[in-house]
Amino acid sequence: MRNFENTLEETARLNIKLQVQEALKSYHFLMMEITEENGNKLKKELNKTLFFTIKQNTDNLFTVQIETFDWEYKNKTVSITEKEFLRTVAEITDDVIMTIDNMGDIKRINNLQAIKERVISKTARLQKKYVGLHAQHSFKNIERFYQQEKQIINDVLTYKQFGLLLNNFYGLYSPKTNKQHTMRYTNFMDNTFITINENAVIHKIDKEKNVVEVKVSGNIIEPVYKNMFLKYLQEKLIAVNVEKDKPTLNKYDGHFLFDMHTGMILGAGIDIDFSFGDNFKKCISYKLNEITDANNN
Repeated sequence: MRNFENTLEETARLNIKLQVQEALKSYHFLMMEITEENGNKLKKELNKTLFFTIKQNTDNLFTVQIETFDWEYKNKTVSITEKEFLRTVAEITDDVIMTIDNMGDIKRINNLQAIKERVISKTARLQKKYVGLHAQHSFKNIERFYQQEKQIINDVLTYKQFGLLLNNFYGLYSPKTNKQHTMRYTNFMDNTFITINENAVIHKIDKEKNVVEVKVSGNIIEPVYKNMFLKYLQEKLIAVNVEKDKPTLNKYDGHFLFDMHTGMILGAGIDIDFSFGDNFKKCISYKLNEITDANNN
């Protein structure tokens, strides 16, 4: 990355893109969800380690491999059996090989057939332990989902997967422009979705450390289908003012740290505060931090 001065006001243009021949990095990922319903709090936590390998193919294309290790899910309301089910499903994408361009956009899943074969083996293993109509319905949904490459790519790019690592904030920046991106969330409430418009601007340039920080804010894109949320609230007996209350984004703050020379991610995070009336609140935090040691150069 070139053509920048000491202050943001003096920055003419700044182009953040991948410029690396070959690298291997490891990261710690944390997702924390705290849900408050009628004053009762529920905490969920997901930890995992990501190994990220990148190799340049052409000037604009790279092969990347993301491997997941040490997957751990903490939730007091979920049984050991349910956690085992979730872990087995997560193993379907614990090794993904992709072709991306220098803007981080995924062009294709290189090991798509291996992922499909993994779906068959994982669901076959689960079917030996989980029986009944609900289980069979879940298996069919899993098999149907992983048949389409586009759906796998969309899943990979969510923040609870690898979205902080393969993010959408590469590109050309200047003091008078910002980058925008939309992100769909399905984990604010069960069986709901909401779309957030993200705005990104250059926040800080540290020439000595060769680091660029991009700050991200967000707002809800209208229209929002309230009935989806109201159905959940009514089923859970959560008091709500149907006329006045609505889905509200109280906070959406994010940051992405890029290496100025290579375009590689050094760290990232998104903090979200969502509410619907006085009796439902949800705070979500996604954190990605590079693991730096003698073996991670």
